[in-house]
Amino acid sequence: PIFLRINDQVLDEAALWTYLDTRQIESPRGGLRQAITLRHDAAQVEITLNLEVHPNQPFLRYWVEVKNNAGEERFLTAADLLRWRFDTAGQLVMAFYINQYRRGQPFLFDLNEIELPWVPAGATVFSGSHGDHCSWLALNTPQGFGLVAGWEFDGRAHITARQKLATRDIENVRE
Repeated sequence: PIFLRINDQVLDEAALWTYLDTRQIESPRGGLRQAITLRHDAAQVEITLNLEVHPNQPFLRYWVEVKNNAGEERFLTAADLLRWRFDTAGQLVMAFYINQYRRGQPFLFDLNEIELPWVPAGATVFSGSHGDHCSWLALNTPQGFGLVAGWEFDGRAHITARQKLATRDIENVRE
């Protein structure tokens, strides 16, 4: 579930990647990391998907490394690393995110709660330098099952989570 734009070339779910390697790496505090490296020959790029877990922590840490193999300078102009879809088995999903403090603005870490099926535009988090929100989004069902996504980016970023009313499936929408 990766979307990259390198200069004007788009690599999305239709892109064909060649498997290069899988490694298991020990990480600090007893954790384990699985690293999967893929190559896209036409784009002359490699990506490494890193998946890391730690004992007694209900979180999966996930990040992507991108390597330019073109031998010339190119620019990564867009990246969507949370392009995920979930089957919610028809359950209602709530989205939670926090406004962050900005000078001269009326909000100070106010909580936003949205019932996704009833808001067609979904929940959008605008984060980063002078962003409106903190860089995380939590999704939760009434049964207590959920997902927290957080991200780091030196710039501005946004993510939108939507739930289709008919199927109640969750999707991240790149804009």
